[in-house]
Amino acid sequence: MKADNKEDALSQANTFMNDDGRGDGNVRDRYVVGWRWNSILNPKHDEFTEKAKEILKPDTHWYITQNLVDSNQDNLQKLWEDMWQAGPNPYSNHYALPNDGWLYDIMELKDCIDVVKEWVWDLEKEAQENWDRMIKEKENEMSQDKPSYATMSAYYAWKYRDAKYWNFCFESNVYNIEESEAEKIPEDITWYRAVMIDMHN
Repeated sequence: MKADNKEDALSQANTFMNDDGRGDGNVRDRYVVGWRWNSILNPKHDEFTEKAKEILKPDTHWYITQNLVDSNQDNLQKLWEDMWQAGPNPYSNHYALPNDGWLYDIMELKDCIDVVKEWVWDLEKEAQENWDRMIKEKENEMSQDKPSYATMSAYYAWKYRDAKYWNFCFESNVYNIEESEAEKIPEDITWYRAVMIDMHN
């Protein structure tokens, strides 16, 4: 959204997210700013996660466990600060972070534009995939004579509609509340700010 400062961006984001059509399970049950996606907007995030792999070498599993992250938190924080980044590192305990975001959860769009571009979905592709799923499910439902309330075809039709009309939905990665368009970045990003929302449903 266009915003004069961080506070204005946060206020607009909260107003948008608390719209009656977006809460109470219609799109999401609850949301916070940042949290699990803390510092994702920071252009240094990917570099940090790559370097963090050297610290978080799994002992017995191929994956990184929460215990491994917790036991190496001091080293992770040092790595983050050695990269000249402020605040808690991206692997910090998100439950300890404020609900209204941290340093890099609300940023000027010009400072994180490359990151945001990576998050944009191809809605034409999404629409086609959901159309194909809808047709397949409808054929399956007709062959099995399923009741109308137990149809997955309606679910995929709903998702097809969201993709075709650029609607805000639970799958939205990028949404421009100025233009009411999903997965589109304005050509002129002057005054725009990005707010990272962690939605739950």
